[in-house]
Amino acid sequence: MKRGKIFTLAVAVIVMLGFTVSLVHAQAGHGKGRIKGKVINAKTKKPFVGAKVMIQFAQDVKLKYETKTNKKGEWAFIGLGTGEWRITATADGYIPDREAVPVSQFSANPYVILKLKKPEKMDLDKNAGLVAQGNSLYEQGKYDEALEAFKKFQKKTPEFFELHINIGNCLMKQEKYNEAIVEYNAFLEKAKEEKIELKAQALASIGEIHLKQDDMKKAQSFFMKSVELNPKDEILAYNVAEIFFGNNNNEEAVKYYNIASQIKPRWGIPYLKLGYVYLNLGDMKKAVESFTKFVEVDPGNPEVPAIKDLIKSLEEM
Repeated sequence: MKRGKIFTLAVAVIVMLGFTVSLVHAQAGHGKGRIKGKVINAKTKKPFVGAKVMIQFAQDVKLKYETKTNKKGEWAFIGLGTGEWRITATADGYIPDREAVPVSQFSANPYVILKLKKPEKMDLDKNAGLVAQGNSLYEQGKYDEALEAFKKFQKKTPEFFELHINIGNCLMKQEKYNEAIVEYNAFLEKAKEEKIELKAQALASIGEIHLKQDDMKKAQSFFMKSVELNPKDEILAYNVAEIFFGNNNNEEAVKYYNIASQIKPRWGIPYLKLGYVYLNLGDMKKAVESFTKFVEVDPGNPEVPAIKDLIKSLEEM
């Protein structure tokens, strides 16, 4: 998610203290991180050979890599920077599977298993590519075209109710908030118990819309429901914090960055963001504590040198 005005302010504080951050951010997404996993057939549970796997950096969607699964259905990527990466598996005639995961450069990363399944009751060769096409257009910011692709697929396969999420995301980007909420609710009404992750995402998206509409009470309610539904998902808590951070709600951002760090204590980025939030709040002591924790748990992060200099300056103030 975008850092928004508050992150810009935090960077401005660093620049005012005499540090150069442009080179640090230019390296974002590159590093020593490794991640691997497997693609399986959702129905047979067997390895999926030759599936296309793409990994994309959440902070810069132009930074992405692709590979294919081997005879064991396995895939791997190296040279990744610290942060959230989105992994997508695709194959002709199958519904793509996606997962967002936090990647660390100096600790073990999760083994990611993606599952490909065939849509039901449809001409696979003709229609299955519409979802992949829509996802690609969405990542490019072409929301009108993505929405058209998703709706074409939905018209042919109304039983595939998960697509309400994709449609809702497009509508939110178009600032058609009420229509987006209708789509998210349509998914929530049809989702089964095993769709916990997607249900949590839908609730968080509704919360984000209410935040954009300046209805803080409703926003907080949906964010709380989202995290309570999937309390072990550090990415979800982190994304909720990012939403609050980007909307200048520092107190709530602190709450959810802390939740993310409690779920995964060895993930450095939430501590880094907490430092920025505390800078904006004028709490230099807590800012130093958060930045110090970031350096401790993620010493290989390319932002560490600048943060160390910032810590030193804050301690001298």
